Amino acid sequence: MGEGVTFIERMGGGRFMRTFKCVCDGELLVIKVYAKREPGVALSPWYGEVLRELCSRLSASDAPNVTPFRWFRETAHAAYLARQFLHSNLLERMSTPPFLTTCEKRWLAFQLLQALQQCHSAGVCHGDLKRENLLVTSWGWLFLTDLANFKPALLPA
Repeated sequence: MGEGVTFIERMGGGRFMRTFKCVCDGELLVIKVYAKREPGVALSPWYGEVLRELCSRLSASDAPNVTPFRWFRETAHAAYLARQFLHSNLLERMSTPPFLTTCEKRWLAFQLLQALQQCHSAGVCHGDLKRENLLVTSWGWLFLTDLANFKPALLPA
């Protein structure tokens, strides 16, 4: 996966990608892993270019409510996407006590609209907007993550 990356736990699994909580250089990360069906077959260079372009367009100063992937690595057996770890997403926050007040819901809705505006101003479409991709901190800040405008309908074999 990478030097200095330590596996902590599996966080869940999607149909095509597995998600892990890891630590690297003292920082908690979420690493999404796409296991290749045929080892040694490289993904299209286009994916790496798109990810680098997303990260450059969505800097922390220009898009404070958006958390794009930090890095992308590819090996003979898998491709890895890493982003910052935050404890809960909007789905979890909405379903655990203390429940959100009307004021908190409005604040989160405002931040979501800001995140979308920041993406669209940078010429980026999210592609997979859902509560699981909206991370919420303990102090009420919302971050849009896991941008998926590059996901194909079918992943390469």
